[in-house]
Amino acid sequence: MENNTNSSGKMEKLAEKLIEPLGKFANNKFLLIMRDSFMAVMPVIIIGSMFLLFSTLGQDLSGNGPLIPAMSGLSGKLDVAYGLTMNLIALYVCVTVGLAYANMYKLDQMAASVIGLSSFLLLCINSIEDKKIDVSSFSSSGMFVAIVSVFAAMSFYRFCLVKNIRIKMPSSVPPAVGNAFSSLLPLFLIMLFFWTVRSVLDINLVEVFNSLLKPVIDAGDNIFAFTLYKAANNFLWSFGVNGSGMLGGIFKPLEAQWLLDNANAFASGTPIADLPHIWTTPFNRMVTWTSAAWGLIFWLFISKVKYHKVVGIASAPSAFFSIAEPLIFSLPVMLNPFLMIPCILAPAIAGFVAYLATMLGFVNPTFIDMPFVTPPPILGFVSTGGDWRGVVIVLVSFLIGILVYWPFFRAYEKYELKKVQATETIQS
Repeated sequence: MENNTNSSGKMEKLAEKLIEPLGKFANNKFLLIMRDSFMAVMPVIIIGSMFLLFSTLGQDLSGNGPLIPAMSGLSGKLDVAYGLTMNLIALYVCVTVGLAYANMYKLDQMAASVIGLSSFLLLCINSIEDKKIDVSSFSSSGMFVAIVSVFAAMSFYRFCLVKNIRIKMPSSVPPAVGNAFSSLLPLFLIMLFFWTVRSVLDINLVEVFNSLLKPVIDAGDNIFAFTLYKAANNFLWSFGVNGSGMLGGIFKPLEAQWLLDNANAFASGTPIADLPHIWTTPFNRMVTWTSAAWGLIFWLFISKVKYHKVVGIASAPSAFFSIAEPLIFSLPVMLNPFLMIPCILAPAIAGFVAYLATMLGFVNPTFIDMPFVTPPPILGFVSTGGDWRGVVIVLVSFLIGILVYWPFFRAYEKYELKKVQATETIQS
């Protein structure tokens, strides 16, 4: 028991040293804005994924005819709904980034919506021919330009307000009117700047950004980066820090971009097996807690320590829906010298195996998103376009979790049994 007490003390000291830098990183305002904006736009991606899924039911993907022939007539109409959701994702991102920025800095949200959307439109469109505009930049290809342009526009807007570069109205004017006039001059300067960049200087920032970022974005989707991300995510969780929330500002835009690329490629006729990306939001969720939480709960169910079974039974329902906080904080896994290591290793190994299996063609890449509380077996099946092997990936991740936790949990169980026996001896 003394050794474990020393280990716990060392873990607590390490946690204290990490709290300050982790706290600063977690509270970075740009990352918080990115996290909140993509959480807000995620329902659009999920709904668009559902339209794409229903559209596939009426299409002949296997050469044996549509899965549901009665849906054939609706496929085209469902594709329209898909196009108005996922293929316009950059427009939705404009609004959510602007609103998240305004919420962070306590700015007028109505003005933020207008500034965000108008900035991106002026930056992407330089001509209207036959009453038509080119909307190709409104898809995932323009998403990163949307983020940068709206963030820059909102930063300038806030600068103008701080420096009183605005039209001030008397206090008797209603707030809605006052806010509109207050944003008039900053909005004019912002729109003039972006119009000049696109229409006068003829600089297509979407093409420039995509040509510069494409190698970086494509290189980020690899087996080693994904494995490292899984380890880093659960390293943070093992110290009681929400790893998904902390790293979300960096990785949610990338995961969304990769998912949208897959969905657009599939909608354009690319075979599922040839979709460009493996690392997506649903792929991430298929392996994380199925290994790090389910594997531990398996051992809790058969533990000889009574309260282990209680914790396992209490944590299992939420863990089945990928909510692991009850397990992390109640057992606890957090700062537990016995369980921290497998909590980090299990999803890293499961992520490596799942990525390798997809890369080698043993399972389809994911291209359909679902709500984050979707049980992983269902998510594995649906997100891969109905590939039953997606369920196998989930089960393999669960098995990896069981194997990784086994030696660590047995040591932890023996330690807890000794504590119980020592307490019973004292009481007797």
